[in-house]
Amino acid sequence: MATGIEGIGFPIVRSWGAVDVRIDGVPVRFLNTHTEAYDPAVHDAQCRELLDLQCAVETPVILMGDLHARPEAVGVSEPWVDAWTQGRGTGFTCGQSADLANVHSALAERIDYVWVRGARVLRCAVVGDRPADRTDPHRLWPSDHAGVVADLHLADSR
Repeated sequence: MATGIEGIGFPIVRSWGAVDVRIDGVPVRFLNTHTEAYDPAVHDAQCRELLDLQCAVETPVILMGDLHARPEAVGVSEPWVDAWTQGRGTGFTCGQSADLANVHSALAERIDYVWVRGARVLRCAVVGDRPADRTDPHRLWPSDHAGVVADLHLADSR
């Protein structure tokens, strides 16, 4: 249960959120998701809804999040670009222990992504995956997932 506006609690379920913004006058849609991990039918329906409904805009779209699928099974295809692949990213993004106290990194798969349509990927990196990223004084990993950060160039399509 998360605490929301004015202290009102609300459940956070695996879903998605979207926001339309303008960056230097260029309209961009950002989508963030955490798709269902344990029910393949729900997972696939969430991915289809994102791609069919939320991404059906003419503006550049940045789709990011925990998609609970390995790269070959994500289901995103052209004209989408996997920022990690395009930007020469390296490393895994998932697998630290739930208590974040594992001494050595347990990241063993890549299920977190930045997918881009209508923008050029300049570079991409995984963050929060190095021993130096662990917190002081308890030496915990920042999260059970490493983050994916992409540097993009938005072309003004107006």
